[in-house]
Amino acid sequence: MARVDDAPLALVVLSRHGVRAPTQHADTLAQWSARPWPAWTVGRGELSARGAALAETMGRAYGARLGLAACPQSDEISLYADVDERTRATAAALARGLSAACPPRVVSASGKLDALFHPVKAGVCALDAGKARTAMLAAAGGDLARYADRQAASLTLIQQALGPTPDALCASEGVRAPCALTRLPTRIVPRRADGHANIALAGGLALASDAAEVLMLDAVEWPEGQRAGAAALSRMLDAHVAAFALTQWTPYLAQRRGSALLARLAAELVRAGTPGSPRLSVLVGHDTNLANVGALLGARWQVADWPVRATPPAGALVFAVYRGEGGAREVRAEYWAQPLSGLLAGGNEVAPARARVTLNACPDGACALDTLLGAMRRAADPACVP
Repeated sequence: MARVDDAPLALVVLSRHGVRAPTQHADTLAQWSARPWPAWTVGRGELSARGAALAETMGRAYGARLGLAACPQSDEISLYADVDERTRATAAALARGLSAACPPRVVSASGKLDALFHPVKAGVCALDAGKARTAMLAAAGGDLARYADRQAASLTLIQQALGPTPDALCASEGVRAPCALTRLPTRIVPRRADGHANIALAGGLALASDAAEVLMLDAVEWPEGQRAGAAALSRMLDAHVAAFALTQWTPYLAQRRGSALLARLAAELVRAGTPGSPRLSVLVGHDTNLANVGALLGARWQVADWPVRATPPAGALVFAVYRGEGGAREVRAEYWAQPLSGLLAGGNEVAPARARVTLNACPDGACALDTLLGAMRRAADPACVP
């Protein structure tokens, strides 16, 4: 195999957007905790100025890894983002990091929804709620209560950060006040707000998962005022990872939601390192997209001080393509993310850590490109690819 310190022929990247404001309404946050929440200067779900600056640092890291010129040729870089403000703004920040003088163009789909990132919501791929529920219960070992109980340490830390649970939340969850996250039952519920069959978690683990994510975003946005350190925040995020293991990593759900992106990544890898193709191809989406693709590939990673399979802001699943000794292309899977401790230390020049990603097709994280492409084609459901 090619040496890890060699410059790759190309990088194919699936990135999460950067640090954003909470997507929840202020009334929802007030239901979680009576403590005051920080006032973000951007709209709900939008990329913050600090999030943009940190994403620029990631862009510089990609350019440095490839040895790109200060002003790369337009055909050397491909940046494609989901239509949400936070994904488009993150891609624009990556572009500025790649070249402040001549940032490459960012492309997005027209309209309010891109089926590449949201095939179920777009109606491309049907999701059977009964099959999804069965799959989620199987992933939980058949018992949601016991599954949630295993996250008690994480939920307890989150509860300490939130303070006493408001009585109204206890009542809405059917539990007598006073109550705690560990007492709120976790359940599987239908979600049809988008007009298509979907499914989600509700109750204690779901609330803890969302709260942990918001607490992390608040701490990264305002590191000077954060109360918990990196170790405590990472432990809180265990609840978020555990919830995602059911809602995003479950194979049936992952295949319905992730096949389109997996097929797109395979197409980018087919041309990576060939004449006339981009040296850097970046798709900017969401943590759900990364989890879905990760599940389809049997991926496992842990970067710096984040939990296993965490998907930090502006972090990315990176496929580095090399030329092997015999001339055939090889691929190395990595996860890039800025360490949580570095983000909490303040400043925007937080260099990303790089961790090996093990895959079903590439158990040590590196293999022949054709081997990975074959696994991708087998894992993707053509009926879910627009």
